Amino acid sequence: MRVLRYCYLTLVPLLVASSLAAGPESYNLLTELQFPQAADLPGWEPRPGDRGKVFVADETLCIETLAGEGQEWAGNHIQYQYGFILEKATVRIEVDVASQNSWRDFFMALLPQGGSLHREPGVWLNISNGNTSGVLVRRIEQGQATAVADAQQLPFKLNGGALVVLTLRNGSMVLEVSRGDEHRQFSFPDLVPPGWRYRPFTVYVGTCQHGNPGEAARVRISSIRILSSRSEELSAQELASNRPGRDDSVTYIYLEEAANRRFEGEVVNDGDNGWTDQGPNDLRYIPRGYQFFRNVPFYISDRVEVVGNAYLPACVILRSHHNEDLPLASDPITVKTKACYLYFLHTAAWAAAGSHLADYLVTYADGATVTIPLRVGQQVGEWWDPEDLPEAVVAWQGRNKVKYPVGFTYTEIGAKATLYYRRRGLMSRGGYGKMIGNG
Repeated sequence: MRVLRYCYLTLVPLLVASSLAAGPESYNLLTELQFPQAADLPGWEPRPGDRGKVFVADETLCIETLAGEGQEWAGNHIQYQYGFILEKATVRIEVDVASQNSWRDFFMALLPQGGSLHREPGVWLNISNGNTSGVLVRRIEQGQATAVADAQQLPFKLNGGALVVLTLRNGSMVLEVSRGDEHRQFSFPDLVPPGWRYRPFTVYVGTCQHGNPGEAARVRISSIRILSSRSEELSAQELASNRPGRDDSVTYIYLEEAANRRFEGEVVNDGDNGWTDQGPNDLRYIPRGYQFFRNVPFYISDRVEVVGNAYLPACVILRSHHNEDLPLASDPITVKTKACYLYFLHTAAWAAAGSHLADYLVTYADGATVTIPLRVGQQVGEWWDPEDLPEAVVAWQGRNKVKYPVGFTYTEIGAKATLYYRRRGLMSRGGYGKMIGNG
């Protein structure tokens, strides 16, 4: 039986470590849809719009919408469920359009994950399919969509299909549209302002029309891929393994007895026992209760106060130069079960690469002890921009009010034999680490 516990460790040292279309040499594949195999749209979700539907037919994904009388606008699309960041990354979005019917538009939109088409910020790309095909790119700012350049013409119509590729890097975008030997490339420098890029973006793919209700707008898509140069960006398949749920075949270890801090902060350096005392730069949005992270079950305390329903402390934080009023070691955390493995969910803040920040001390029923070291870049990493490490894997990543991504890694520790764990504890290395664990 595995022993699974949520031990969250944040270590806070005093010092803070302080041609676009071609892109990088290698990409990390975030999502790929090939039809008809991907009929269930893994990692994507249909967003039925005006009198529209989404279905798979003739080995393509069909997206339809139908406008009403007059000049009514209608649109329908699918949306990538997860976010990707543009800051310090090259993102490539490839859509193989099998066909688009005449006098209708194919469109793609880039906007914040969880946002809407009419919410700032955003970028909207339309490829019209009238007497000629044209490209129009608009940026949504303060609720208004403004063209960033005059409409550009394509040498062919989309009736016969085309490969549409967006490459985004340093806020600029290159659009490539090709069919056979015909190819056209358009550049849009500084399309995404710097203030937008730290937010997780997602993409919409669909069709739209203005008026003319005699025939529905219909786009047929053969495949979609999204790739990122950020090796630590999790794929849709990896993120799909994160979900609520409880596994009764494992033993959860609850850390409430030792918790001394909350995930939520309000004001910087106000001493309110919130996370790393950096105000809203916190972990308030971490999923609570029983969760699966990368298919490994953990428990994150969801206890609340009787009056006010505020979350009770769920983290164990130890002393550092940043918070000298905190303890040097946690209280003993009771285990009392046999196990082959312990799973630790933890992270670090302001951590110096290679530093030995803390230790887990595991005590067996026979009195034997094992010390498990935590070194930055090996078993534990930064909670900002988490990444896989030689002895740890990114388990969960999300956002707070000022940063994306933030998150945790987890480390698996195996016993030499199936032994009886009596207790374990967490110890700071003295001055350079803030230790946090939660149950």
